[in-house]
Amino acid sequence: MDSSTPQDLDEFENAFKKRLQEGMTKWHPGEYYDFEMRPFLDRMVALANLDLNSCQVLDLGCGTGQVSCYFASRGAMVTAIDCSPSAISFAQQLARARNYQIDWLVGDIRKMELPLKNYNLVIDCRFLHCVVGFTDRSKILANVIASLATNGEFWSETMVGVPRVSSGEGYYLDDEGIFWKALGEDIKYTQAIEKDGKVYSPIRRIHRSIDTLNEELETAGFEILYQEKEEPTDDFSVWMVKTRCKTRFQ
Repeated sequence: MDSSTPQDLDEFENAFKKRLQEGMTKWHPGEYYDFEMRPFLDRMVALANLDLNSCQVLDLGCGTGQVSCYFASRGAMVTAIDCSPSAISFAQQLARARNYQIDWLVGDIRKMELPLKNYNLVIDCRFLHCVVGFTDRSKILANVIASLATNGEFWSETMVGVPRVSSGEGYYLDDEGIFWKALGEDIKYTQAIEKDGKVYSPIRRIHRSIDTLNEELETAGFEILYQEKEEPTDDFSVWMVKTRCKTRFQ
């Protein structure tokens, strides 16, 4: 697969619209503030000894904003970016009701230039594995490094590994770790493959191992300060790896 070929972003807007119409407040089921990365954030905030009242935070792929609101409620100045207008609209309404001051932006992060040396902390809460192409991922990570202030950090939670059951009805996981989803005949995507009579579009990039994830981060210019992994919950799940990084060139 050509790693520079764009993904179609309609998946995320359509998925958020459907979830919000069904009464969900975030990508996964559960209470709004009960998101999977929260315990890690609690520990890292304490470990890094951050003064959140003077902290500039960037939330990449913020979705409906639970990470953004987590930091805003603790006094941080937050910028939040997502490609889904529906998710951002919901997040804006929720934050406004709580008097949180958050700068919400709708856009494709792959095509955005972040302000230089501006953020004390950049968060990837299950965003990066949604970016399939290595060219796009490299650009995003370079952008993150350039946007970090002196002593700034990058915290990430992302998919790693191979599920015990790697393919299901309408899905296909290839040898590169690209997860493909079968499409309906009326859906037009920028990039697709045909397999067993079905047309698939790429939706996730899942590193085969923690070593290859760390290689990508280190090649981009990060130094890994701390890392932990959450075991799969079923045969279709993968490791969720949480990483705390800083840049090597500060």
